[in-house]
Amino acid sequence: AFVGQNTEYGMNYLWGLNYTIYKNGWQNQLQIVDVEWYPFGNTQFQTIISKLTTEHLNAIVTASFPIELTAFVRQAAETPALKGILITGSGGITNDPSFYGPAGQAATGTIFPVAMSELSDTANATINAKWDSFRAAYYAYSGHIGGQMGASGYDPIWIAAYALEDAGSVNNTAVIHALDTMAPPPQLVMLVSPTARGTLFNNFHEVDYSPVAVEAFWNSTSNSIYTEVVWPPQLAVTSPQFGIFP
Repeated sequence: AFVGQNTEYGMNYLWGLNYTIYKNGWQNQLQIVDVEWYPFGNTQFQTIISKLTTEHLNAIVTASFPIELTAFVRQAAETPALKGILITGSGGITNDPSFYGPAGQAATGTIFPVAMSELSDTANATINAKWDSFRAAYYAYSGHIGGQMGASGYDPIWIAAYALEDAGSVNNTAVIHALDTMAPPPQLVMLVSPTARGTLFNNFHEVDYSPVAVEAFWNSTSNSIYTEVVWPPQLAVTSPQFGIFP
């Protein structure tokens, strides 16, 4: 099932999901059985969740902003009929305990993608060394753990940097002219649907990154949630646990 913000962002995400399924020939493996929309900023999902419990789902794909997704995951985690269901989407780019921690033990079994985990390591020592180095530097600089930007967050940075370089000035008129005329920065590589009225470079683009999925587990000694990398298999430190919860 797809649960999305009823905005251009959510609609674009659904377009991308359908595009990916058909581009890869997965029509016989993946079926979107329900599409549910909610208004921007919504944090009450009981009506949608109640409907989802009747649909025998394997996964819920969301197109949400973090505050919305946090509320959705917490409410879904507290719904017994959704235990063991994969919840994924655009909002779970970081492994920040504020995302799943408030749900407590009810968050056990929640699986979500991250671009870089602030807490979990993978089974690959090289990747772990890079992550550990970045996490240590980030903490030394900011005084707290990440909350890193997702793929979309880097788009404006690259675009702005190239526009400023092309304009050779911070003058608004010069920068706007640069945005109108410059080629897409090479870092922007993932095609996403254009809007009806057109967009910068005629298409949205996003940076390329390789996500991993982490699963939330319960530590009965500390009475807290912790996470482990469960996908892809070559990076997983444990296997995902589906359908084992009451």
